[in-house]
Amino acid sequence: MKYKFVAPVFGLKIKKKVDKGLRLGNVHLSNSKNFLNKSVLETPFPEVLGKYNLYDFYDDRDIENIYVNNYFYLEGEISDINTSEELSEKQGESGFATILVALLLLDIQKYLRKLWLLKDNSIYARDGFVCFYPEDGDSRIFRFSLKDIYYDISVERKAVEFTKYELESAFKKYLSVEENSFSFIKCNTVDSIIKFDKNYNSMNLFSKKTIINNVEKSEYFIQMSRNEFHTDLKIFFYVSAIEALLMSDSKSEVTHQVSEKIAHLLGKTSDEKISYYDQMKKIYTVRSAIAHGSTYKNMTDDYLVSLCIFLDETLRLLLTDYIDLFKKDKKELNKYLKELCLI
Repeated sequence: MKYKFVAPVFGLKIKKKVDKGLRLGNVHLSNSKNFLNKSVLETPFPEVLGKYNLYDFYDDRDIENIYVNNYFYLEGEISDINTSEELSEKQGESGFATILVALLLLDIQKYLRKLWLLKDNSIYARDGFVCFYPEDGDSRIFRFSLKDIYYDISVERKAVEFTKYELESAFKKYLSVEENSFSFIKCNTVDSIIKFDKNYNSMNLFSKKTIINNVEKSEYFIQMSRNEFHTDLKIFFYVSAIEALLMSDSKSEVTHQVSEKIAHLLGKTSDEKISYYDQMKKIYTVRSAIAHGSTYKNMTDDYLVSLCIFLDETLRLLLTDYIDLFKKDKKELNKYLKELCLI
């Protein structure tokens, strides 16, 4: 049974028109209104989406400068169902159609997160829709929504422009890191969709048996920070993201360990290393107060924002310049960091 998936994107400006769609694996990213008309208006989607959701695709009022008419689409096929009855039966048994929308939307969100590695932004995808076309009956539409709505480092939401090259570069980063992706794995049967969903939901971030690597753990905390409106909580989650990359199994002297590793990794001169070390120590003062529910004194909002910007830029450097290092196994990574700090 053939299906069509669409999902609007907020906060993204593409420098040039992408009439035929920028292909990212099995998914296309487009800003062509002509193609959108064929993909949405000339299909059963408007009957289900309603005026509010159609605005997400077509609104030209530039509300908060985030409605810029970009969208993802995918055309696929589920090989082991054909009729309306089979669709209803399988959906009733397992909810596979809703799961399909969810997995596609989650994977798109994972890709969009890689744009943050190139520059700060508040880009997100919130709603996804799949329309199935049974051979013997009317089409059926399923929807899934995510709760994450991101803010940039200034706690604002505004559109950020990316070139076609940058979008393709982010996709390469996606493929190099996301070992647990869905859109780019051929799940074209009901059973394969259900199996992937079970594996996805069984992933535990912090279990010793987890298949999730340190980079994915770090990015999890980064997204929590980007989803947070309060600057001090942004700092809290950013520090957790750094620790996910740099901490060994030893939990002693965490502040010193992390500050020292940051200094040696990113500082090019003695003065730069001292500056990184001192800044991280200051940040841990704030982080400790937040973690223990206490308060901090003599820290203005502007000062907290400056710490947040420092952490944002530090994490971006770590996850771009040292991505191959953090993909190593834990023993090899710890050995490298230990030797680095002893030099």
